[in-house]
Amino acid sequence: DGLALDLDQGKLYWSERGTTPRILRANLDGTGTETVIDKVFGPFGLALDPAAGKLYWADWVAQKIQRANLDGSELEDLLSTVPARPRYLALDSTADKMFWTGDRGASVWQATLDGGDNVALVSGGFDGSTGGIGLHKGNGQLFWTDAMSQAVTKANMDGTGAEKIIFRRMEDPQGLALDEARGKMYWADREREQIL
Repeated sequence: DGLALDLDQGKLYWSERGTTPRILRANLDGTGTETVIDKVFGPFGLALDPAAGKLYWADWVAQKIQRANLDGSELEDLLSTVPARPRYLALDSTADKMFWTGDRGASVWQATLDGGDNVALVSGGFDGSTGGIGLHKGNGQLFWTDAMSQAVTKANMDGTGAEKIIFRRMEDPQGLALDEARGKMYWADREREQIL
């Protein structure tokens, strides 16, 4: 479900739910696969802070946001009672913020990187359900997928000014990634089984 890259170290991290929930990593060419975390219940979205050497994830089943070192050591619960099951994560390490989407009431949340100051930025103010989330730090904007509305929503970093962007080929958008430098947006569409 989750996917994150550490380009400096040449590593790809991903989460698996199902019968053996865990977080794994491999070299970017697919070799050297290893389990990093196996003490999870339903890992979903992943995010990396390579400068701090930290891996963050949303545990959808346990309703937690957790982090550990990139090698899986020093596992911590940052938020252990998240009101809406957390799905996808995005980090702004320079501003000491993490953002995530919840599966109930179409919600977007924010906290500090240590789990403090937990606040709902958007909650139920639009149709749909939140999915993947990305940050455009240069423009000070959040973007998230909305599967029910078949759209991407953008808003200011404080949750204000939410506005839908509808794409013709979008059916069930989930994961989302932004390339700020090139002005591009990528998303995974579960229904189409494509990355667009």
